[in-house]
Amino acid sequence: MQSGCRKWMIAFMYHVCCTFFLWVNGIYSTSLTYMEYDYSEYLGEDYKKELTKPKRVSTIVSNHTCWLDVVALIKTIKPAFSPSAEFRNIPLLSNLIDALDSIYIPRGGSEEKKAKALAAIR
Repeated sequence: MQSGCRKWMIAFMYHVCCTFFLWVNGIYSTSLTYMEYDYSEYLGEDYKKELTKPKRVSTIVSNHTCWLDVVALIKTIKPAFSPSAEFRNIPLLSNLIDALDSIYIPRGGSEEKKAKALAAIR
């Protein structure tokens, strides 16, 4: 995985390219909105007394509905993804995926193929 200045430059280019790509497709601004929800029904009335806000969210589960969702996520929060293990063999794309600190996951196929793919990743 890239580190230091090289990783920062790739992240900056991701932001610039994603902004341009979204602009070309008619999306002129993206923003994050944090919503407060009342979980007292599930966690009890005084759950907020011991609650501390995390500095960063550790996991985002997103079932993207179109191909622009991924671009918007990369532009706003630069998350790591879990692409299929086959993407590791694509030269330029694998470098870009590695810059986001993504984890390759073997999908589909027989159990033997999955075990072989997992062994190759390690």
